[in-house]
Amino acid sequence: MDKRIRSILGSIIVIAVIAGVTGMGTNSLFSDTETSKENTFVAGIIDLSVNGNNPVEEAIVTIEDMKPCRIFYVEKILHIYGNHADLWMHIKNITSSQGVQTEPEIEEESLMGTAANGKWDIENYITYDLKIGWDKNGDGRIADDEYIIIFYPEDHIKFGWIECAWISLGFDVPSSVDIIVNQSFHMQADVTNWAQGDICEFTEEFLATQVNSPSPNNILLRLENKDENFNIVYNDGIWGLLSYNPSGSTFDYKLVARCLQSNTSYSLIYYADPYPGDHPGALLGTFTTDATGMIHPTTGSVEINMDLPHTSDANYPGGAKIWLVPSSDYDAINHKIIGWSPTEYLFEHNLITYDDTDV
Repeated sequence: MDKRIRSILGSIIVIAVIAGVTGMGTNSLFSDTETSKENTFVAGIIDLSVNGNNPVEEAIVTIEDMKPCRIFYVEKILHIYGNHADLWMHIKNITSSQGVQTEPEIEEESLMGTAANGKWDIENYITYDLKIGWDKNGDGRIADDEYIIIFYPEDHIKFGWIECAWISLGFDVPSSVDIIVNQSFHMQADVTNWAQGDICEFTEEFLATQVNSPSPNNILLRLENKDENFNIVYNDGIWGLLSYNPSGSTFDYKLVARCLQSNTSYSLIYYADPYPGDHPGALLGTFTTDATGMIHPTTGSVEINMDLPHTSDANYPGGAKIWLVPSSDYDAINHKIIGWSPTEYLFEHNLITYDDTDV
């Protein structure tokens, strides 16, 4: 190989080495690496105590000597630990029995024609009211306007009517404060000797759930009349209670209502905005009041073939309106309001949702 070729090859080798060294320098810029160890997820907590007990292992409502016209008050202190929560209450397993029978009781039941089987359903003759409150402004006390009244005394709601339904006590209820639950039990004045010695037992549950979590099964919805400005009229004895299943293949419910027009047909409807409510709307049931304007506790089940609210409802996805209206104001075929006498209606206290599991 001559000198000229060797010189060219040598130059190529030198250039390649220099290029390699230059590349190494390009790939070795300044840097720093930091490593974070032992990262952790810790689940939040929601823990509930009742009267300082957690868990609750004893009866917290005990009334030994209930009499007609007497009002018995029971106060409970709830405390949520951890996070804010949605708070619910549940009355279930109501059972009544004869207890100790006295001579006047036996005599009256004989005159009533119930001597063979007896009469002891005192849960249907005990009026129940309920309110809840906590120190919302932080001044160390609970003022009257810091209470939420769930059931008013003047509504005359019977204890037996609220069995097996979850009652909302409040949403986004704060933790680390004492939450006062006041209940009163009032045996009606018209109760006579048949109730002497009778016993009513029940289970009471309180539930705290994560805020905005799904509602428990079988919820209680209040239906209320409204004034001409569409403000709810409380404390006048006119109301309805609808317990319903928020999920299922059929919309299952129990309805009781009071102080409506007497001997009148009423329709329980899903009213889907806008007016006249047929977007698409649905008829849930039809009932007739008695001479006092009452719809006695009645169960029903209807296949509505849709979730509530429907996507065509102007209230979607927030919730659905449930109304109780005179049947003469409602077209049950086309699911729309055809008259308008709102002072005779019972409107939803709040919107509801329902998941039809087979659509």
